[in-house]
Amino acid sequence: MVVLAVDLVSKTVSTLSPQPAGNDGQSSYSLMAIAGTQLIAARSSPTSPPQLVTAQLPTPPADGIVLSPLEWTPLQGVGLGCPDSVTSALAGIEYEVVEVEPSTKGDDAFAFESPLPTILVPHGGPHSGMTASWFMPLAWLASQGYAVLCPNYRGSTGLAISSTDELCLAHRHQPTYILPGNHHQAVDQGISDPSRVAVVGGSHGGFLTGHLIGQYPDEFKAAVSRNPVCNLSLMVGVSDISDWCYIETFGSKEGLKRATCVPTPEDLNAMFQMSPISHVHKVKAPVLLMLGAKDRRVPHADGLQYAAALRAASCSPDVRVFNFPEDTHALDKPQTEFEQWVNVAWWLNKYVYKGA
Repeated sequence: MVVLAVDLVSKTVSTLSPQPAGNDGQSSYSLMAIAGTQLIAARSSPTSPPQLVTAQLPTPPADGIVLSPLEWTPLQGVGLGCPDSVTSALAGIEYEVVEVEPSTKGDDAFAFESPLPTILVPHGGPHSGMTASWFMPLAWLASQGYAVLCPNYRGSTGLAISSTDELCLAHRHQPTYILPGNHHQAVDQGISDPSRVAVVGGSHGGFLTGHLIGQYPDEFKAAVSRNPVCNLSLMVGVSDISDWCYIETFGSKEGLKRATCVPTPEDLNAMFQMSPISHVHKVKAPVLLMLGAKDRRVPHADGLQYAAALRAASCSPDVRVFNFPEDTHALDKPQTEFEQWVNVAWWLNKYVYKGA
């Protein structure tokens, strides 16, 4: 994320945050406040918790102003220090933003001593994207010795609107080649150990997680789904965004035409076929489900049905469900955040890190 200035007269756009230059330039800036010509932003990266920084806009001359990246400095007297143990763990993490072409091999390799156990993290949203910003759970997992891959798959935000519009149509095929392609790229570059790979996703990321372990059952040693979309034909009757189930199934234009409070049998069948639960009989990877009992976006009945279907399958994998009675879709209450990620690490250590 960057800080932009838009000149409404000249119709020009200027970047005020630093341009990428190695890892030092791959931080995210989020504008928090403006006081006169003083800007205040939150700066973070995958290895740096948020920090308040400030910059000064230059005084505009009579003939206008040409803006360029500003000099940002930490805001004095404000900030939260990290314990030495946390600072030491973060210092041992490397990260880089790379462009990945599906179905092609990369030429540049990262300087890792050996391939690492790997966590593939498809983002939720679905209209969102991964940024080079701080997310404590992923930083912690990386500090435990995992390579963490956070792909911006086709339809992620940050590119042209035409790319974003493709999301609900392209998602049918994304699990087939785009996300596995990101992982294969990491294998080719010496980052990832192909025999020790997990997938962790929430909401729409959980939807993709279910598709991946169902359509590629031999590629993943374990999975974690947080409030996942598992069965659109169930979700359409209980979600607070039932129209999204139509759009996810039929695409934006056709989905809006079909959306109604009472889906037809044909629509329900199409939703089922588009859902991870239609592949549940093929899943081999152990699955850990994290569900919020007060989730209205993807009600936890969706995840509970998926868990029951996994247990009833002929080749039933290990399935565990953590149900947080007071939490909602975000699963972000402090106690929930602590409990879920400690148990995620336990699950991945059991099935992935040790090569179980």
